[in-house]
Amino acid sequence: MGAINKIIKNESVYYLLDSEKSKSIFAYNDHGNYIAKYYARGGGPREYASILDFDIDTIRDEIVILCAPSKLIITDLRLSFKEEVSLNGDYYDRMVIVEDNIFLFSYYNEIIGKYDRNGKLVNKTHIPNKLIKGNIFHPQPVFYKMSDKCLMQSPGDDLIYKEENGEWIEYLYLDYENRIGSMKLYTQTNEEEITFEDKISNPLPYIKYFFEYGEKEYFVYLLGVLHYLSDRENNFLFSELPGRSFNYHKGHLYAWEYLSNFNLENPVHNQQLRNIEIKTSGSKQINELGDGILLIDYVFNK
Repeated sequence: MGAINKIIKNESVYYLLDSEKSKSIFAYNDHGNYIAKYYARGGGPREYASILDFDIDTIRDEIVILCAPSKLIITDLRLSFKEEVSLNGDYYDRMVIVEDNIFLFSYYNEIIGKYDRNGKLVNKTHIPNKLIKGNIFHPQPVFYKMSDKCLMQSPGDDLIYKEENGEWIEYLYLDYENRIGSMKLYTQTNEEEITFEDKISNPLPYIKYFFEYGEKEYFVYLLGVLHYLSDRENNFLFSELPGRSFNYHKGHLYAWEYLSNFNLENPVHNQQLRNIEIKTSGSKQINELGDGILLIDYVFNK
């Protein structure tokens, strides 16, 4: 694979989406052994031009894949095809399964479509983003599932929504340093008109993931060039937190990074990679598909 755009851990299996390079979903067990791959790129039935997102229906033991052109492809947990559902031309970018509902989000129409398990449209909800179109953070995850709730953020906005009985209600506001200046800049100016200096002095928080640990809710976000962990009362700085496409599962925060981005002569990276057998150098790749990929497991221990 050339990248990991989404990670979901289900039981002992990692499901990894590469929507950019190989345009596939891969399944590996927790020892790193290959299980299966879903790839059906093309223009016919059961095929797609690209995979945009996916989620796991743990009640039915199915994987639902959001594809372009507008369709859902449903597989079993071993990524074997089961069914295709048309979305009748409605285009979406992100998806999540909550009980018997499939919610689909469109970045540019600022719409959440609520669908039943048969692909029938139940309703559409407008989720306005205060930022001018073009200033949104693409491709941010949007939906974040926790044990008793599902949250949603229109990327870059300062408002988080919570799903409740099939509807989306306001849940919390993001507050951060220079929030007023940043929101004013991105709500009044098109992205191409914002200078690099403006972006550095007026950053927007880029949310990586919401999760719960113990009895608290946390979220990981990038502000400027630094990673932070917030419990909504305090912010904790992670100066050394390599990785992208975060996902949380039972006390573990998963991310990934290209092997070539690690300097093995660096004592910090050397310590992080100790006792790991690496079977590819990852430093002389011709392109990203030739690079090595590390799946990173951060364990919460206090």
